[in-house]
Amino acid sequence: MKLLTIIVFIVWTSNSFTQKNYLEYHKQVREIENKILDSSYSEAVKMYHSLFREYDFVFAEDCFRAAQTACVDGDTTSAFTFLKRATKQGLTMKRILTDSLLVDLQKSNNWTEYESKYDSLRKIYSASINWELRSKINELYDLDQFYRDKHELHPWNFLWRPLIAVK
Repeated sequence: MKLLTIIVFIVWTSNSFTQKNYLEYHKQVREIENKILDSSYSEAVKMYHSLFREYDFVFAEDCFRAAQTACVDGDTTSAFTFLKRATKQGLTMKRILTDSLLVDLQKSNNWTEYESKYDSLRKIYSASINWELRSKINELYDLDQFYRDKHELHPWNFLWRPLIAVK
């Protein structure tokens, strides 16, 4: 697990010099989440719009949360805007269809339009992935898990488990 974290950090930092400051991005996301906790949904939706205009790359989970917030606020237009962005970032239809806050969007007039654009939005997501790098990261993750399990979960390690837990 530690190896995967290091790899993700290296990839992220190598790209971070060409990108905007994502520490500021996450700070703004926390502010928006505080608005949601205060039930200021309309203000949170406006802040999400502003945040997503500012950054080329946004996290799918943030777009998903923005769509949920827009639904709670009754703003279906914004909800579909956020869903389209989330789909470009990797959100699946299964996730949308199983979410209790987004289920009412299927009754909206905009649902058929979104559904018809879904495949083309997913193609944008798929085209943005470096499949060779993803495969390598998955291999390293599997190797990391193999050695973790071998050393930490082996039955004969009962003497070392207290030390491993502390470590």
